[in-house]
Amino acid sequence: MGVQLLQLIRNGNTKQALELIGQNADVSFCDQAGWSAMHHAACNGFVELLIQLRENGASVDALDYSNETPLHKASRKGHAEAAILLITFGADCSALNSNGETALELAVKAVQTTVVETLCMLGVEVLLQDWSWSMIDENELSKKQKKIIEILLKQHSRSSGYTQKTIQFEIVYLKARENKCLDKLGVEIIGNDDVEDVKDIENDGMDGDGFFLYCGKMKSEYFDVTNSPKDNNEIVSDIYECRLWCNKRKTLRLSVRLNTVLASNENLVIMSPAEKIGRIDCIDKFTEHKNQSKHYSVACVTISVKTTSVAFYFGKQIEPEKFSIGSEAVTLKPKGEPEAEISIPKGSFESGEMSLQIVDTKEVNKEEKEEGSGDLLTTNIVDISMTDGQQPKKEIGIKIPIHHKLSEDDAVVILGTSCESPCSVDDWEVMEAEMDESGKAAIFRIRHFSIYAGSSKEKVKEDLPGIVDALERSINRQRKIEFILLTKWVNANTLLLVIEGTAARKSDSRIKYWARQGYNEKSLKRSQESRVKNGQRYMFTFFGNLVEVSREESFALIYQNNRDNFRMFNICLDDPNKTLTGEVEISLENEVERTIPLKKSGLFSCCSAQRVKKITNIENASLQTISYEVIKPKGPVKPAMELKCYPGILLPVRDNELEFKG
Repeated sequence: MGVQLLQLIRNGNTKQALELIGQNADVSFCDQAGWSAMHHAACNGFVELLIQLRENGASVDALDYSNETPLHKASRKGHAEAAILLITFGADCSALNSNGETALELAVKAVQTTVVETLCMLGVEVLLQDWSWSMIDENELSKKQKKIIEILLKQHSRSSGYTQKTIQFEIVYLKARENKCLDKLGVEIIGNDDVEDVKDIENDGMDGDGFFLYCGKMKSEYFDVTNSPKDNNEIVSDIYECRLWCNKRKTLRLSVRLNTVLASNENLVIMSPAEKIGRIDCIDKFTEHKNQSKHYSVACVTISVKTTSVAFYFGKQIEPEKFSIGSEAVTLKPKGEPEAEISIPKGSFESGEMSLQIVDTKEVNKEEKEEGSGDLLTTNIVDISMTDGQQPKKEIGIKIPIHHKLSEDDAVVILGTSCESPCSVDDWEVMEAEMDESGKAAIFRIRHFSIYAGSSKEKVKEDLPGIVDALERSINRQRKIEFILLTKWVNANTLLLVIEGTAARKSDSRIKYWARQGYNEKSLKRSQESRVKNGQRYMFTFFGNLVEVSREESFALIYQNNRDNFRMFNICLDDPNKTLTGEVEISLENEVERTIPLKKSGLFSCCSAQRVKKITNIENASLQTISYEVIKPKGPVKPAMELKCYPGILLPVRDNELEFKG
C-alpha cells in the first residue's frame, strides 16, 4: 500500500491517494531516492493530501537521500500554500540540504517570488550562498528577479525587528468556526458566524474544513504606511497583518487588545494602506486588577478577506461635535464634557451649525506635576466656532467643569484666543470668571466664539508664559520627551546601543529597566528636551567610526504616546585596533534635533553643536556600482573590474586565489 500511495501521488490521483490513507497505508514509506509521500505531495503542491498525511503521522521534516525536506521540494516548485502548511505543522525553515541550501535559497534560485515573500514574512534570515544571479546587469534582470531583490532587501532591513521581537507573528491552522487566542499578539480569532460565510460554508460542505492563518504584529517603523493619518487622527496601535490560505470565507472576525482608552470625544477607527478593509463592531474598556492604573481597550473587528493579505492599524479620531443652531434660546451639553453647558439666548443667531471640540489637558498637567509646577490648567480646553463664520449677536454663557481643586483664597480665570494657531503670550487674553455654587465649575460670558480654558489666578500672575505653553501643547497634542542612550558590550567587537524617546517623568524607571537588561548605567546620556506630536517620525544616523551591522544609512522611530518608543542597534568594529568614535544624529525628517558623540569606553560626552542635514528615508536601497581591484598572488595586476552589489548583503568569496580590495 505504501508503494501504491507513492505512485498515486506522483500521477496526481489525489482522491484515490486519500482513500488509501484512510485504509491505513504506510505514510512513511520511501522510494529509492528516499522520497516519502510528504515529499511527493509537497513537490506537487497537494495541500489537502499534505493535511491528511500529517494527521496520519507523516513527518514534515522527513529527509530524502539529498537531505531535503518536503519544504525544500515545495519551495523549489513555488507551492506557497504547501510551504505555509508545512511550516504551520512545524517544518524547520533553516534545514540545509546536502549542498548547504535552505528552502529560501532554493526558492530564490528557482525565481519563485511568492514563496520567497512567504518565507521572508515568517522571519527567515537572508543567508544565501550564491549571489551570482544578482550580479547580472540590472537591465538584464527579469521583473521577478528584481522583485526578489526588493523582498530580500526589505527582509534584511527588518532583521533587527525579528531578533528584538518588535516584529512578532503566529501561524495557525483553524477549523471553520474555531476560536483561537494568539496570546503574544493580544489577538483572538473569533469563530466565523457571518451570515453569508455560514451559508457558503454549509453549501460548500466545508463545515469540518479549515484554513491557514498568519497574523503578524509589528511597529510602524517596519511597515510602509502609504496613507498617512489625517490631521485629526492619531495612530494608537502597531501594524497588524493577516494572510489566509485555503480560505473560502469572505470575512475574518478578530478581537484585538489595545493599550489605550479613548476619551469621550474620541472615536476608534480602523485604517489600512489599502481601501476600506473592515469595520469595528464594538469596543470594551478594561482595567487590570493587578495594576488599577493600567487601562486598555478590546476592539472586536470584522475584516474583509477577499484578497489573501490585508494589513491594518487602529487610529484615534478626534471629531468636533456639531449642533444645529436656530434663532430660539438653547442650552447645549457636549458629550465630550458632559457637565459643561453653553447657554445661547434667543436671537443670538439666525440659523447655522456650531462646531465644538473639547481638548483634554490631563497629560500636560501630568508633565507639569513631575516638574514641580503643579496643575497649570484647571479645566479642559473648549474650542467653539460657527461653520459659516457667524459670531453671536448677544452674550453667550459658558460653564466649564473644574478638574483640579483651587485653594480657598484662589480664584479661577479664563484664557481665550481668537487665533487659529496661537504661538505667543500676546495671542491670549485673560478674562474674569466666577465659580458656580458647588465650586466645581467656572462660569463666564463671551461675545466671540473662540478657544477658552480655565487656570488659577495666582498661577497666571506667577507664570503666564508657562500656562500659555501648556495650552499650546494641549491644542497641538504635543508631549515633552527626551532621548536616553545606553550601551552594553556584546563581545570585544560589538556594542549594543539602545535609544529611547521617553517622557521626563518616566525616564528614571526606563533607565532602571535597561540596567536590568544588562546595559551600563554609566554609559547613560540624555538628549535635550524636545516636543513631539503623536506619530512624529525621527531618524537616527551614525557618523564617524560607528557602523551598524545591517549597514543601513539611517533608521526610523515613529513616536507613539501609548507604547515604549525605542530602537536597538548592533554597532560593530570593522577594525578592532581602531577606537570606536563618532556621532549619533537624532533628527526630524529634515531638521537635526541633537548630535551626540559616542566613545568606546561606553560613556557619552555632550556636544552642543547642532546642524541642519537633509535626511532621505530610502525605503528600498538602489543598486550600487563599486570598483574593486582584483589581485592575483602571481602575475601582473589586472585592470579594475566593476562588481555590482546591494548594500547590507555580504558576498562570499569562494575563489581563494582572489583578493578583493576597495
